[in-house]
Amino acid sequence: MPPVALLPALLLILLLASAWSPARLGRAAMELHARLPGIHEVEKPRPKPKPGDQVDATISLLQLRDAPYRRGQPLAQWILDLEGKYVAIEGYMALGTLEGLSEFEFVPEECECGGSKVNHLVMVSLTDSTTRFRAGRFYMRGIFSAGELEEDDFVTSVYRLRSRAMPD
Repeated sequence: MPPVALLPALLLILLLASAWSPARLGRAAMELHARLPGIHEVEKPRPKPKPGDQVDATISLLQLRDAPYRRGQPLAQWILDLEGKYVAIEGYMALGTLEGLSEFEFVPEECECGGSKVNHLVMVSLTDSTTRFRAGRFYMRGIFSAGELEEDDFVTSVYRLRSRAMPD
């Protein structure tokens, strides 16, 4: 269909859209949202540990990122149940991570950098080595902890992993 023929249809759509108030549009969006499955109802893929790994759990950074989080509110029970367990998490080192540090941000997407929302990352602390930049997706294994960590009235982390060293 030539672009000129689309003009009457576009004008009709604009006319109908202007007739609906923002409140009506909001109600329509809420009704549509209620009919769609919620994100919590869709099972997310879980990364598989490598053969021979002795981990208590394998979790996804996407699951942590998508878990409900509100400052000052309790975390989901499944997250609290991971407290103190030896877990495997698959993700990426945040872009811009400097070498020679004892901690870094572990993020779910390769293009994320330091500056992600506090519940969209796992702060990894290395006990026996320092950081060296590593590109690509990899597993970090360590002791998991969850809960708000505050410094100067700002939440600096929600999820943490204490690991001995960077994987080879």
